[in-house]
Formats: sequence, C-alpha cells, structure tokens
Amino acid sequence: MAVTIITDDLVQPTGEISDAMFPLGNMRDMADGWLLDAANQVANVSATEQNEAAKAWVYYRYNTYLSDRLAYTPNNMVAGPRTEGYSSDQRKYFADRAIYWLEIYYSLNRTVPQAAIPAFFGTVKARGTTWPWI
Repeated sequence: MAVTIITDDLVQPTGEISDAMFPLGNMRDMADGWLLDAANQVANVSATEQNEAAKAWVYYRYNTYLSDRLAYTPNNMVAGPRTEGYSSDQRKYFADRAIYWLEIYYSLNRTVPQAAIPAFFGTVKARGTTWPWI
C-alpha cells in the first residue's frame, strides 16, 4: 500500500499545518514537498501504518521548519509602522512539537537504520603514547 493521504489532509482545518505560518505564501509548495519526502521515508513501514508515519514525518518537518525560521528571526522587527516580536517560548514550542512528531515517526518506522560508526584505520596518539587503532 502506498501513502494515500494528500496535502489537504495535513492542512488546517483538518490537519496541523497553518497557512498563517508562511508569510511568503509558499505553504502549499512546502507541504507538497514534505509529503513527497514522507512517501519515500515510509516505504519500508508496514502498509497499515504508512499514512500515520507519513503524517508524522510531514509534521516533524513542518515544526522543524517553523522552529528554525523563528530561531533565525530577530526577536523584534520593525517594518514601517508594523512591529513584530517573537519569544524563545514560541521557538521552543515548535521544537518540542518536532520532537513529538519525530518520536511518533520512529515508533511506526521500525526499519530506521542505526547510526553508522565511522571506521578509522591508523594510530592514535594520546599523552605521548602511540596506540594502534584496530
């Protein structure tokens, strides 16, 4: 079974993604891209859980995007007569939501590979002693 959810399922009022969080008006492009990425990410998830895993992946990407955007935005901005302000609590909220959705994704995708341990062949020198690296 392939992912059958569509972007409209993930956008408010039925989903979590809010158009108001995209001041450049590119919400649909971003959400479509995240859903396409999600379809690839969940290819090895059991067929009955692919939609839930894809949704979790999209929401993880969405909340990470918002957290990053707020982290790169000055706390206070003045543009003509308009002033906007952001707090670290707002950025933390989206970072916490990203972690929440990533944990759900990992709980559904049991085929996520473990982190690779880099191989090193050579010697390591510590405190004046040379040790062969095996």
